[in-house]
Amino acid sequence: MDNFDPVININTRSHLPCVRAQVAAMRKRTPKTWSGRNGTREIGRGIINLASANSSVGLPSKGSYTISKPAFMATTKMASK
Repeated sequence: MDNFDPVININTRSHLPCVRAQVAAMRKRTPKTWSGRNGTREIGRGIINLASANSSVGLPSKGSYTISKPAFMATTKMASK
């Protein structure tokens, strides 16, 4: 537990200010559009956050890290809604 709490806190909370800043900047931009053979559609404004492969594959010796990575990706997914 001594190792678990710091890793969880860092990996699940430290990127929240970054995501908030990304969302604020994204909302100020005009959505991009794409015209193709099926007409014109909005293709969004975009946020890209990268996480390790541990967001979908676990490592037995890295439990707290492996548990924290899906939370990072979920935050990015929720920011896109």
